[in-house]
Amino acid sequence: SEITARTNDEGWETVFSGWLMASKLTNLDCLMILSVGGGNLEKQISTNLCKAIDLAIEVRAKIVGIVGRDDGYTAEKQTLLL
Repeated sequence: SEITARTNDEGWETVFSGWLMASKLTNLDCLMILSVGGGNLEKQISTNLCKAIDLAIEVRAKIVGIVGRDDGYTAEKQTLLL
């Protein structure tokens, strides 16, 4: 219900980043993206994922992704975890 309420009230573009802000994402957290393409700002594909990733970068949270493409936004921005 949260995702549909946020989409209705705020729009699809910020549905994930809005939720992450309300959840107080910090540098102690890890954002995990599951996506076929991983997003692409230039082509306007899954920009809601890109905005969530940008927020994670801003707060210095870790970013990991399981994606089908190695040239998407997620692959470009994910954090190498050792």
